[in-house]
Amino acid sequence: MSATGALRLVPAEPDWREALEAAIRPGFRGLSYESDPGDPWLYGPHCAVAGCERHARSPLSGRGGVYVCKAHGIQFRAHGGGDVEGWLAAARPLRQAQFRRFYRLDVDGPLGAELRYGLQCWHDGQHDVVLNTSRWSGLLLDLERLGVRSILELDPTAIRELFGNRGEVSFVRRVVDRFRRAELGLDDRHADVWEREVYEQFGAEHRKIPVRMDFTKIERRWLREIVKEVCWVRMARQGVGPNSAHRTLVHTAHFERWAAERLDPGPEAIDRALLEGYLAHVRRLPYSDAEREHRLVSLETMLSLARALEIESFAPSACYLRGEVGQRKTKRAPRFYDKHVAAQFDDPTNLARLTDPTARIAFLVMRHGGLRISSAMSLKLDCLVVDPGGQPWLRYLDHKGDDEDLVPIAAEIAGEIRAQQQRARQRFHGTPWLLPADRANRDGRKHADDGEVRRRLRQWVLECDIREQSGAPIELKPHRFRHTIATELLNGGLSKAGIQRFLSHESGAMTDVYAHMLDQTLKHEWLATKERINAAGERVALTTPVIDDDAAWLKHQLARAKQTLPDGECGLPIQQSCPHPNACHSCPHFLTDLRYHPVLQQQLERAEQRVADAEQAGHARLAEINRPDVTNLRRIITGLEGLAG
Repeated sequence: MSATGALRLVPAEPDWREALEAAIRPGFRGLSYESDPGDPWLYGPHCAVAGCERHARSPLSGRGGVYVCKAHGIQFRAHGGGDVEGWLAAARPLRQAQFRRFYRLDVDGPLGAELRYGLQCWHDGQHDVVLNTSRWSGLLLDLERLGVRSILELDPTAIRELFGNRGEVSFVRRVVDRFRRAELGLDDRHADVWEREVYEQFGAEHRKIPVRMDFTKIERRWLREIVKEVCWVRMARQGVGPNSAHRTLVHTAHFERWAAERLDPGPEAIDRALLEGYLAHVRRLPYSDAEREHRLVSLETMLSLARALEIESFAPSACYLRGEVGQRKTKRAPRFYDKHVAAQFDDPTNLARLTDPTARIAFLVMRHGGLRISSAMSLKLDCLVVDPGGQPWLRYLDHKGDDEDLVPIAAEIAGEIRAQQQRARQRFHGTPWLLPADRANRDGRKHADDGEVRRRLRQWVLECDIREQSGAPIELKPHRFRHTIATELLNGGLSKAGIQRFLSHESGAMTDVYAHMLDQTLKHEWLATKERINAAGERVALTTPVIDDDAAWLKHQLARAKQTLPDGECGLPIQQSCPHPNACHSCPHFLTDLRYHPVLQQQLERAEQRVADAEQAGHARLAEINRPDVTNLRRIITGLEGLAG
């Protein structure tokens, strides 16, 4: 498919239907088609009972579980349910006639050929959902009722209104229209509606890209053709993703609706006066500063690129808007969950009620790893990495920067991820995803949908009755977990630079959205080049096993943020628990530096006073208990003074 050729309109279509008839294989040319029991898309999976080749219909263990035929489903319920694996081991295939699936094809004329070709494409796996015979028969009845002579008569945007949520209608229209364009020598970008397969080559496989790009939203043909070419060039030659190209389409459609009949004369109608009016209109919209800026930048990109590529000769003055977009000045309000709400999320009793594996893993990596929900859904099956020091890390893809990154996680979360890896491998052989989708995903190629996970998490929040401190129910927004973990780390002493690294922000400006909330709680910066003094008064260099320099630095900073002390910091790795029940001054993992010298000096004076008071009162045992702390503090302070010298 060429990315550089100009759009070519065909004034008259040659007859392509003879070629369509010839493309239909003999098995699909009769009045009906009988599906083979081994057909995964026109027959579906077999019953899970060993030896039963009947079609599976009833799930025994909920969505994504074990499926059996209708008769075995009735038998399982009569048995009383319970242990699915035990029942399956004892169940035997039934001696009933095998269910046969017939698909009606008794339709004449062009529509009949289109339906036969569409069913053939479904059989070939061009759609990854099992097609039920009753839905296919219902489709034929609806087409007959509406008097449709050709599936291409149906407007893509009106299919949902006419047929409801019927994916088979859109599928047949799509494959027939693609065949027609191929016969006419037109590539897919000449279509008024681009389906996902047209542009998914320009999006990384992990991205959640638009389901389709519907250019019929732009009524005027001349503007529609310009936007098609601009969107294609932006993806094919400028390297932008499908989401950005789709925004160009949506925002241009908004501009057209605003301008209305003023665009009827053609491209020459887009002049400086019209754009100044649109600028004023956008500034009055009740949207965020960022959304208003997106609308203007998208329009400017379309105009400038169309002129640069000589798609259309807009006036030069009509192509520059970005400099007139006001900069964002509003400081965003805090969006984190406070301690009261966060404690409810982390309550072991509430966590025990989150039994759905996909929702549970997604929650844990968002809550404790700061991942966006898009990154959580697209975690690869091999996302777990362990460094030489035994610290588990989560490897994920930052969708905003399109870069892989690492974030340290607790050993407990790593254990849950390993269990999920086993479940994913058992259910989908060869799936690349840690969280594969439950439905319409028989080959494991799709990862879980964030909309479905949001719904499950909201249901969990309702079941746990998680509320604000005021008593009002919380509004669950997964992105707030990202703000929450950042706020907690700031409170723990992690620097703004550390937060920027942890959240994979390209600039500190974005980090300030999180960091400005609790500036007053930040402690002094940790100096990576500085030595520490341990409990024995010895100099200690801060070294950690490395994956790379940035990752090691982040690991140590996180450990410090989570395990800071009033007079120093703990050098224990963050995945371990402390084995020392006594004071930290005798702990081999205790570290401190000159910043804590005044605090340690005060502690020494208080410890010496406790010993003196105990001796004066004749409490020898109490004096003996406090004397080691005096010795340890003196040794630590002596070491600090040597470090200063």
